[in-house]
This record gives sequence, C-alpha cells and structure tokens, in this order.
Amino acid sequence: LKKKGVRMMILPPVTPVMPIDPTRVYELVSANTEAVKAVLFLLGFIVFAVVSSVLTVRCLAKTKTGLYSEIGGSIAMAVAVLLFIRYGASLVALQGLLLYDLLLYASVSDIRTRKAEDWAWIAMIPLALCSIPRIGILSMLLGAGIVFLPQLAMAVLPPHKTLGGADIKLSTASAFLLGAVRGVGGYLVGLLASVIFTLIYNKAKGRSNKDSYPLIPFLAVGVMAAFFI
Repeated sequence: LKKKGVRMMILPPVTPVMPIDPTRVYELVSANTEAVKAVLFLLGFIVFAVVSSVLTVRCLAKTKTGLYSEIGGSIAMAVAVLLFIRYGASLVALQGLLLYDLLLYASVSDIRTRKAEDWAWIAMIPLALCSIPRIGILSMLLGAGIVFLPQLAMAVLPPHKTLGGADIKLSTASAFLLGAVRGVGGYLVGLLASVIFTLIYNKAKGRSNKDSYPLIPFLAVGVMAAFFI
C-alpha cells in the first residue's frame, strides 16, 4: 500500500510459540516404540515359521522330501504374516503356526507314503487345550463327535467304505481343536476340494475315479482356512 508517497508493508501476524506438551511427546515415542516392537516380532515370527516348517519336514519325515520342505517354508512365510494380521502377537498365532507345521508334515507324509504317523494327530490334543478358553470344551467335543461318528458308522456298517485311519484321526483332532462350527466346516471344505481335484486330475490323466488322491493335504487346507475365521 502507498500513502502520501510512503510505501507501507503489512507484515503477517507472528504466531506465538506454544510450549511442548510432555504427554504428547510420550504418546509419539510410545507409538513408535510399539510399531518397532510389532515389526521385530513379525520378522522373528516369520523366521521361526520358516525354520520350524523346514525342520519339521526334513527331520521328522522318514522319506525323501524333495522340494516339499522348501515349498512348505515358503508357504509358512505367508501363513505367519496372515496369522500376525489376524491374531497379532498372541498365543493363538503361535498355536496356528504349530498347527500348520503338524499339517505340513502329515500332508507330505501322506503324499509320499499314503500314511501319517500317529504322533501327528496326538500332538494336536495338547495344542487344542489352548482353544478351551476361547472356544469352549463343549464346542470342541461336539466338533470332534460330528466329524468322527459318521466316519465310524461308515466303517462299521456295510459296505464298510471309509477313509483311511490317519485321515479319520487327523480330521477328528482338527475338529476338536477348532470347535463345532469351524471344525466341521474345515472338514467339509477339505472333502469337497479333494473330490473336485480328484475328478479333474483323473480325467486329465485318463484314470478311473476309483483311483484316489491323498486326502490329508486337502484336509490341511480346509483346517487352516477355518482357523482364520
């Protein structure tokens, strides 16, 4: 602006400097610390997942595993991340990872030898005890019963058609760990996936539909999918 030949300048107002709020500083530092802890836990969880899955297959499987341990370790990375996203740094996340290791071993063993050692499903029982506070023992027993009793009836009644012993034991133990809704749901998803894959695979290979494919890998997929629900 000009007034009587004199140039006048309008300066912006000076904002007063406010004192630093100590509580705000503490909140920022705490938030950053928790973020760092979460990242470190996730990295450690991923490393543990990969190492445990690879060692599970290599050390406990009695047959040559080929690339199964490497594939299992790669999948374990994704499982660890998903478990952390779903359950955070919790006992449930660790339970899911150990369940994955057991299912991985049983799946590889079933593919290679068409059988799985009894310790695989027996190990699920103490692992399932962690589910009691979250799911409830009644739901867990109901899930195991719904999965087991029809298979028992098929084995006892004519024409005595049933799944393999390892399939029955593993599916029942998984249903006990997951509870009624998720256990039965995971079991049915695994069976359906097995039937669809077998029909497509046999048709592509020109084989009879009487030729079955190992069931445990499909049960493992259904069980792990149900665990995230």
